[in-house]
Amino acid sequence: MNADSDRLTAVETALAHAEAAIHDLSDMVRSQGREIDALRGEVTRLRAALIALRDRDEDGEGAFVP
Repeated sequence: MNADSDRLTAVETALAHAEAAIHDLSDMVRSQGREIDALRGEVTRLRAALIALRDRDEDGEGAFVP
């Protein structure tokens, strides 16, 4: 092999590794996005439950414990 061929092979190898890393990172970001959406939903539900407990306590129907 000549020097140009070796350099081309090295560039192609580096590109293949970079493409694989980009694909892996994209999968991670997509997965984290789904998890963040689920956590946001849970926070919304918990916030509503706390508000309901607070409101119930203000009406004298129970003790509010944060």
